[in-house]
Amino acid sequence: MTSAVTVTPFLKRNSPLLRAELLCTLLLILAGCQVSTPTLASPTQQNTADTEPTLADTQAPTLEATLPEPTDNGATPAPTEILKTPIPPADTPQPTAPPAPAKSATATRFVYPTATKRASATPKISPTPTPPLAYLRIVQPGPYSKINSPLEIEAGVSPGDDGLVLVDLIGEDGRTITRQRLDFREFIGRSIGIAPKLDFKIAGVAETTRLVISVNDKFGRKIALASTELVLISIGDNQIYPAGYQAAPYIIKAPVEDQIISGGTLTVTGLARPVNLTPIIFELIDEKGVIIAASQLQVPLPGGDQSHTPFEIYIPYHIASPTRVRLTIRQASDDRIPGTVALWSLPIFLQP
Repeated sequence: MTSAVTVTPFLKRNSPLLRAELLCTLLLILAGCQVSTPTLASPTQQNTADTEPTLADTQAPTLEATLPEPTDNGATPAPTEILKTPIPPADTPQPTAPPAPAKSATATRFVYPTATKRASATPKISPTPTPPLAYLRIVQPGPYSKINSPLEIEAGVSPGDDGLVLVDLIGEDGRTITRQRLDFREFIGRSIGIAPKLDFKIAGVAETTRLVISVNDKFGRKIALASTELVLISIGDNQIYPAGYQAAPYIIKAPVEDQIISGGTLTVTGLARPVNLTPIIFELIDEKGVIIAASQLQVPLPGGDQSHTPFEIYIPYHIASPTRVRLTIRQASDDRIPGTVALWSLPIFLQP
């Protein structure tokens, strides 16, 4: 056992206490204890001593030797050993171990953010965003204008393959009241404006007629035709009304001009703005003017903000050899004046 002996350095060498101290030292040596000489603590040790005592320091017993007071006869009794075991205060909180973390029986699933698609605006499809102008169009007079002779016309045209523009005025009974063949050969392939005058005579005071402007290809087949209804009068002043619809009434998307078609069936797709309530007539006319195939389709009038109505039709044909034809789309009259009132066409090449 090691004990700590505190030696008082300031005692005088010849004092009785010095002799008693030496006696105690000898007794301790004989008892097997080691005597430690007093030392000064370094600053680090002093700081450590100033800190709170640990659990081991407070519980470890210490042996402390005390020097007895000298007696009256000058003898110093032997030092006694006092074993001190410090007891911590009752109100001092005892350190407790932290609780062990609870183990999860199942793995934690992490939810990762997913990309959200933004709604995109659905494009509004218009069958005819910018319909082209008609190949032939009557600018003046407008439908059902009242006209006294002469009839002054303003129109936009493209001459036919023969360079001619045909102008006809047809009466209620189907007769031709007057006709002109205007030669514009120098303007073939170009769009021009014309202003012809037609002199006419009617038997009555007034008569409903049809003004027809048309052009032909080199085989005499109709390339295009436009018309408007007029009221001819023999007395009174003219009453001119605004022009009618100037855009193309029929727009063919497929087939295209000079396309080669085979298989015995022609598929026609396009847009139409019917000029009346009659069906649209589709015809395949060869170079001799023979109709080798024909079909009809009732196309409703466009609704809402649409200018034209989409259509699709299948036309079967039977030929023995490759044939050049003209695909013609037209409508017939719905009143008492017979004939075609609107027409558009294009050439294609048929194979069996």
